Amino acid sequence: MDFFRQIYGKLMAKQLSQKKWSLLYSGFLSIALMSVCYFAFAVTSPDPLPCKFKVYLNKEGIVLNYPGEGFKRKILPSVNLYLFNPGCYVMCYTNSQDRGIYPVSKDTYTIGQIRVRGEYDGRICVPFEYNKPDLETSEKFKDLCSKTFKCIGSSCWAGGDTGAWFGIP
Repeated sequence: MDFFRQIYGKLMAKQLSQKKWSLLYSGFLSIALMSVCYFAFAVTSPDPLPCKFKVYLNKEGIVLNYPGEGFKRKILPSVNLYLFNPGCYVMCYTNSQDRGIYPVSKDTYTIGQIRVRGEYDGRICVPFEYNKPDLETSEKFKDLCSKTFKCIGSSCWAGGDTGAWFGIP
């Protein structure tokens, strides 16, 4: 409040017209509102998940991020390469049942997820500066999964359908 009184005193000393004061006050108000809007956006972005993210799997192959009757707990490795907001998770997959944490189809298993800079478009993670519709064909993210989870050759790849962890329909 003292800051505004000092500015007001200086403005009055220079005998600024009421119109100029009104414009200046509107400018301060606009900056304050933009700051609040930015902060609100940053807070609502998903925060990093724990490195040992607990998921729960039943016999029908349904996976939840909370416990339920008939569900068995599994640990999904989560590597938080990007800690700021907005961020999203790229899921890494393999065909190796031995390496997989849980199956997503007959011969595809998750091996972990990696937080990257990006945002969700619906449930799909869209990494920053990546404008292609499908992460599965990306060599960049395939290499990231391979290095992070120590896959051999082309035995793992990436996908972006991870928004359900945050309740995104």
